[in-house]
Amino acid sequence: VQDALSAYLYLLNPPADSGVAPVNPKNIVIMGDSAGGGKALYFALLFPAGVIGWSPWLDLLHSMPSVLLNAGSDYLPAEGFTQGGQGSLKRIAKLAESVEADYVIQHHPDLPDIQYYANNAVLDCTYVSPLVEKSMEGACPMLVITGDGEMLRDESIVFAKKNANASAPIQLLIYDDMPHVFQMFDFLPSAADAIQRSAEFIREVTIGGKGVEKKSSHRVSVNGELRALEDDAVVGWESRVGKLGGGQEVL
Repeated sequence: VQDALSAYLYLLNPPADSGVAPVNPKNIVIMGDSAGGGKALYFALLFPAGVIGWSPWLDLLHSMPSVLLNAGSDYLPAEGFTQGGQGSLKRIAKLAESVEADYVIQHHPDLPDIQYYANNAVLDCTYVSPLVEKSMEGACPMLVITGDGEMLRDESIVFAKKNANASAPIQLLIYDDMPHVFQMFDFLPSAADAIQRSAEFIREVTIGGKGVEKKSSHRVSVNGELRALEDDAVVGWESRVGKLGGGQEVL
C-alpha cells in the first residue's frame, strides 16, 4: 500500500530535480489483479481517472461464502490464503465454538496470524480489506471483473452491492465458469473479452468517448453476452461483512 501510494504521489508531484513532468491524475488508471486488485480499488478514493480490479482480493477476513463454496472450481488453495495448520479456516471454526458470540475472533490470543500479508489485528482495516469500507462515495469510476468459478467471487459482488447507492460509477462483470485471474489464460475467449472491455474502460475514463456507465452488474457468457446479475446474489452478506469467516454462526 505504501509503495503504491508513494508511486502515485510521485507521478502527481515529482521532485523538481527529477526531470519528470507532473502527470494529471485524469490521465492515470490504476489497475491490479488478485491482491493488487483489492489495493487498486481502494485507490479509487484518491481520484485517478479510473481503477480496474481483476479478481480483486477485497476481504482478508474471508467472510464470504464463495471462499469455500468455489474451492472445487478454482485453482487457489482450498483453505483460502490462510497459513494453514493452526491458522486455517478449520482451526478458526473450532476456536469460534469456544468463545463468546460477541468476541472478535481475530483478536483471540490463542489464534496465530491467519494471513501472510498482515497480522490479525489489521485484517479489518479498510486499506487491508476494502470490503469493510462503509462507502466508496465520491470515488472515481471502477471496473471490477471476476470469474463465477473463483473463490473470491462474492467479494466483488458484495463490493458492488454495498456501493449501490454511492455516487461512484462501478461496473461489475462476472464471467461464467472462469477461475481466478482468468485473463492470464489468453487462449480463452472470456479472457480476450475481459481484456477488451478493460481497454475500452481505460479509453472512456481518459480520452473520453461514449462515457462510463453509472452503475451496472452483469454476468458474461463465454460468448461475451451480458445478462443482469440476479438481485439475490450472495444472500445474507450484510451480516457477514467484517467478521472473520463470516462470523461464528457460519464458520
